[in-house]
Amino acid sequence: MTTSTVRAARSRRWAKRRRRGLPIAGATLREKRTGLTFVCAYVVFIVFLVAGILPTFEQMDIASFLENPAFAALLGISGLETFEGFSAILAMEFYGVWYGVIFGCVVAYFAGSTIAHTVEDGSIDLLLSRPMSRTRYYMERWSGILIIIAIISVVALFSVYICTLVFSGVNVNWKWMLLTQLTGTIFLLFASAAGMLVSSFISSGRSAGGAAIGIIFFSYVLNIAGTLVTQWPWVEKLSPFYYAPMARILVAQQITWWHLLVLLGIGLVLGLIGLVIFNRRDIAA
Repeated sequence: MTTSTVRAARSRRWAKRRRRGLPIAGATLREKRTGLTFVCAYVVFIVFLVAGILPTFEQMDIASFLENPAFAALLGISGLETFEGFSAILAMEFYGVWYGVIFGCVVAYFAGSTIAHTVEDGSIDLLLSRPMSRTRYYMERWSGILIIIAIISVVALFSVYICTLVFSGVNVNWKWMLLTQLTGTIFLLFASAAGMLVSSFISSGRSAGGAAIGIIFFSYVLNIAGTLVTQWPWVEKLSPFYYAPMARILVAQQITWWHLLVLLGIGLVLGLIGLVIFNRRDIAA
């Protein structure tokens, strides 16, 4: 056996080992690592900021803000009767509607650009020329985004936990804290599915990411309109935010399980529709 033959055999063995893992998911994480770092830093900053200035918040008359329906709708805290303690302030500043708007837009952009940018720069042709199906490529891209969602959720929970140890008077009901984070994670899964759907048929990374952000922002507008316009109560139910009321779960300790199942189901359906479109799509060389 010649030296070149031995090298070729070794290369094939190493290629098989690499294919057993999740190389595309890993590549997705590497591509988004800078953005993910900023997101995690923002999470830690906001949670610690809320814990640090909790005494100042407690001296404010927050109940008067709740009486303003527009203000309550903007923050996603409509319908809450009591608003005291660290959990309430955290709901208003972090786990209210802003969690879905800010992190939902970030995740939607990540997902929306993840396939589209490879089509735009032509690198997808090289990737799909290897023994890898489109289904696996799509699912690994989505898996990479789901790992990002898991990291954001873990960082958020860990930040809250550290704050309960460091700051006096900061405490949470961990049962409802975990349910709140679960709700936020399901919402981000929906955002990722919307992004993957858009990315499955748009060839520009920025355009696909922008379109995915537009879906989340339009959902936010629907949520506000449905809350403020009493003549259109059905509008609110068209928004994914309606099915992920994180502030109500954390503060009022109320949860409607079928709402979460609906949101999860819609997310999975959108993601699978994106998979079908991507498999049938003609990608021009």
